[in-house]
Amino acid sequence: MKAMGGINGYAISSYTKYPVACLAFINFATSFEMNQLRETMLGVAPCRDDVVAASDSAISENVYSRLEDGLITLMPSLNETSQIWTPGETLNKDLATDPNRPASQQKYHDQEDYQTGLDEMVRQIHEAITTLA
Repeated sequence: MKAMGGINGYAISSYTKYPVACLAFINFATSFEMNQLRETMLGVAPCRDDVVAASDSAISENVYSRLEDGLITLMPSLNETSQIWTPGETLNKDLATDPNRPASQQKYHDQEDYQTGLDEMVRQIHEAITTLA
């Protein structure tokens, strides 16, 4: 399975009235301890070499090997990308709840049913993007 991945970053607006507080937050958020906590609690691959070296987890190794194998595609920085999430969330919730429906109401029985769901998701994404253009 291919997945979309993202990269997080922090920035300070040149218009902020509180540049020292902003810098303090960035220092806190990018600290060794916070990177360890994000890896442990959220499964986020740390971007700091010292956190990777101190970790017992193989998260970073797995993420980087999946990137090298072409199994993770980085999300583009386009406004249109935001139109993916609602149709994708709807389909994923529908797939996740389908086994809990009574057998007569289940939608996904075979590959064709899954493809129909994916095609509908693509249609919704395309419609949302073209509506914004």
